[in-house]
Amino acid sequence: MPKDVAESRAVPLIPTLFGLLLLVSCCALAQSPAARSGGGNSAAYEVTGTYTHVLTDGTFGPPLGMNGWTAAIAGRLFPAVQVTAEVGSYRKTGAQIHSFLAGPQLKAHVWRIQPFVRGLFGLSRAPASNEFSVAAGGGIDVPVATHISIRALQCDYYRFLGGQHGKTDLLRAGIGITYSFGD
Repeated sequence: MPKDVAESRAVPLIPTLFGLLLLVSCCALAQSPAARSGGGNSAAYEVTGTYTHVLTDGTFGPPLGMNGWTAAIAGRLFPAVQVTAEVGSYRKTGAQIHSFLAGPQLKAHVWRIQPFVRGLFGLSRAPASNEFSVAAGGGIDVPVATHISIRALQCDYYRFLGGQHGKTDLLRAGIGITYSFGD
């Protein structure tokens, strides 16, 4: 079989994982008392852990797919406005990035899902340098219990500004779990 035919039949990993997670979360959603009542989560704080896949633009050699994690905490300022702080680490053989970002997040309650958009700013540690970084994106949380939500999708455009790796473009995509607490 020619190489281009084999590549066209390959199933992309991230969309497949997203589809499976969405299917599982929809099944779990039917069991959730909070979701069945239509009530959203209005907790004061959220803690989120996310598996994250980062695609690079080739700045660190050939384009890389780096795997890692992010951990975030968000506090509510107003009903739909939160402040988020996030730390992350992503690695692949020969390259490693650590991120420390914070910024505003807008979160809504629409039917049984909670979409959000955000803008984050901070520092990232790339190979041999510290970089000012920005990330803009959003995602979808799906409540499955009173305090637990599945982060079915989190996707950010992530960019380094200035420094040794200035103007590096990255794409972060992830899935995870969110725990909400406080009144």
